[in-house]
Amino acid sequence: MAKRPPKAAPPSPQAPFHNPFAALDGLRGGLPVATLDSEDAAAPAAGPDPAHGAPPKLGKLVLQREKKGRGGKTVTRVRGLPVGELERWAGEQAARSGLVARTARMSVELHPPIDADKGTALLAAADGLETVAYLGDDVGDLAAFDALDRLAETGVRVIKVAVASDEVDGELTERADLVVPGPTEVVRLLTLLDRRTAA
Repeated sequence: MAKRPPKAAPPSPQAPFHNPFAALDGLRGGLPVATLDSEDAAAPAAGPDPAHGAPPKLGKLVLQREKKGRGGKTVTRVRGLPVGELERWAGEQAARSGLVARTARMSVELHPPIDADKGTALLAAADGLETVAYLGDDVGDLAAFDALDRLAETGVRVIKVAVASDEVDGELTERADLVVPGPTEVVRLLTLLDRRTAA
């Protein structure tokens, strides 16, 4: 007599769905309103309210985590806000979190409240050197130019190089000893310095 096949085990009860972002729903009212642009256009689904006319066109506020270069710092970018609104929002986040808002090239950065910037990093790296050169293209590089000025007062030979672009800070180019027109010229300059040093 043939054996009956074993009965299939009853299916396990499905685990309840858990949305890890559900807690953020209550924070929507505190987010700034983005403006509509050609890249991230998104019209509201609701139709116009006859009492108030057409609703405003809203853009898409983008929060993106990215890493700069190999082994570089990890940052969270917020895109989709006009500059004035971005600065206001960044200031509010700095006051709420205890971070420090610092203006950068076409952006506002939130940093830990510690006495460290490109200037302090340069001073630490230049300790004991007789000649120091620095190349920069951002408003954050002004701190490094300040450090070079302090080194020059102690007798160290310094050269401040600004890399020109459409977004470079005007004060940076004014204070530079040399302005090079873009990254390609930076490579040529460093190659020339390397050959001169090796000669």
